[in-house]
Amino acid sequence: TNVNVSIADAYERGRTDINFFAGLCMPSVCIFSLPLFYIAIWQLLANRSDEFIDKLLRFALGLPRGHAKTTFIKILICWLVVYDKTKFCLIVCSNSDLAENLLADIHDILCSPNIKAIYGEWSESLAIDSADTKKAAFHNRSVTLVARGWSAGIRGLNLQNERPDLIFCDDVQTRKNDESPTERENLLKELTGTIFKAIAPRGNRTIIYVGNMYSDECILNKFKKSSHWISMVTGAILSNGKPLWPELFSLEEL
Repeated sequence: TNVNVSIADAYERGRTDINFFAGLCMPSVCIFSLPLFYIAIWQLLANRSDEFIDKLLRFALGLPRGHAKTTFIKILICWLVVYDKTKFCLIVCSNSDLAENLLADIHDILCSPNIKAIYGEWSESLAIDSADTKKAAFHNRSVTLVARGWSAGIRGLNLQNERPDLIFCDDVQTRKNDESPTERENLLKELTGTIFKAIAPRGNRTIIYVGNMYSDECILNKFKKSSHWISMVTGAILSNGKPLWPELFSLEEL
């Protein structure tokens, strides 16, 4: 549905209505309203109270394939950028190509006509515009987006004395990795011992891990069981027999 609102009204509504903002970002993709669980995740990740600002938030998300979890995180990252909630986002995937593709999608959203009209010019503010790094003077502040494969060397990531305040890991672990105890342990050590240590030492800091529940030993399940992580992990059919996102997948389709 097309809605005519002023730029100022759209800016303010996008701040408090993630469904409205998602429609701005991807009008041809976001044809259904985000379900309540995504709205709750957005509220958790995007609207932290002052008492938690200097505490590191670790959030793990595991949803069935096809339930738009990566799309949702792209929208979330764009929201954090345009509302000046993040300065440096590190995107980590199982390999560099996937990470760079994800960064390209976020870049395209930030360059889209709706976002440009309401939040200002992203592309023309870029000082660095490469496949794995976007660095912009956006809203009179430095904003950096970096994409890496998990084995590409992230130790000590620091650009002009800035370290990531947001680390987003998307499908870092593959099924093949989980099937090998040695490879699984190496990846877990790299995540906890190197990648997560790249986070900024203070301020509003968040680590988001999106993965699949391959086995009881997979990394997503380890984070789910950890007291240091907040998590949401669920299947496509809930315990009451209803589908998780009925507008997207009916019970019969599942």
